[in-house]
Amino acid sequence: MSIRKSRFLQEEHGQMGQETTMLRWVDELQHQLESAHHESQGRAAEVTGAQAAELLTAERATAAEQGLDAAKVHLVETMATLQKFLEALETKQKARSEADREVLTLRG
Repeated sequence: MSIRKSRFLQEEHGQMGQETTMLRWVDELQHQLESAHHESQGRAAEVTGAQAAELLTAERATAAEQGLDAAKVHLVETMATLQKFLEALETKQKARSEADREVLTLRG
């Protein structure tokens, strides 16, 4: 075999080795990119889930506040009704007391 042929084969072998190394490197980078993409999708799903949970919590808090406000209004209305009822009872009791005094005075 000639020196030229031998040198050519050595160069070819060297280039094939470099190409093989480059292909492995490209494969590794592609694998890393795919892993990063999957991880990014997973994190995006987690964030979306957290946002949905936060929104649901906010909606529940709003509904609870609205329910509390409605209960407060009902309580105020109930207290006003009870106050009127109490005043009516006091008026009746005063009238009855006055009537009892008159009866006692007339008997007496």
